[in-house]
Amino acid sequence: MKHLRALLLTLTIVLSTFTLPALAGHAPSCTPFDTAVFDELYADYGESPVFTGVGKNGEVVQIFLNPETGTFTLLVSNDEVVCETVSGTGGEAHKPLAPGSKES
Repeated sequence: MKHLRALLLTLTIVLSTFTLPALAGHAPSCTPFDTAVFDELYADYGESPVFTGVGKNGEVVQIFLNPETGTFTLLVSNDEVVCETVSGTGGEAHKPLAPGSKES
């Protein structure tokens, strides 16, 4: 589980690094914070959280994934707003690797 968290954190950093600058001309979709957003992701897309982390500025980063369809959503939120920064298809969860093993 520890390796899955590290992998998902890496995915979040990579997605944020390469996609957020591209969004400079297109702001992420933000709404006032309401946990109903999370329920809607499940009801509409079958997505549930596979990663949650806290950024250095206190923002909460979450990745929601439907492992059957591959749809995913990356949310960044604080106490006031929740923003959908990236969503798409082709997402998949990876099994954690054993310590010292290499991905084949």
